[in-house]
Amino acid sequence: MTDHKVKEDKAIPDEPRWPARPTLTLDVALYQEYLDDAELSAEQKQEFIETLWNIIVAFVDLGFGIDSVQTVLDEAEQPAKHRHCG
Repeated sequence: MTDHKVKEDKAIPDEPRWPARPTLTLDVALYQEYLDDAELSAEQKQEFIETLWNIIVAFVDLGFGIDSVQTVLDEAEQPAKHRHCG
């Protein structure tokens, strides 16, 4: 029988290796007043605000790359962007 030595795992650091990216959160109450005159129920108002928020976040994601996959791809392509011809 073969003896296997088990290496001790290094302790996981308390702080992440990279700073955390900011997250986008929605506070529906901040935008309720803009729909006060609308003839919508409270649930419809909340659904409208959440839908609009999701559209806004999608545009932010496309423009600024808050998606983790896009961030990794951008970093992988970065050396190619800095190549000089000649």
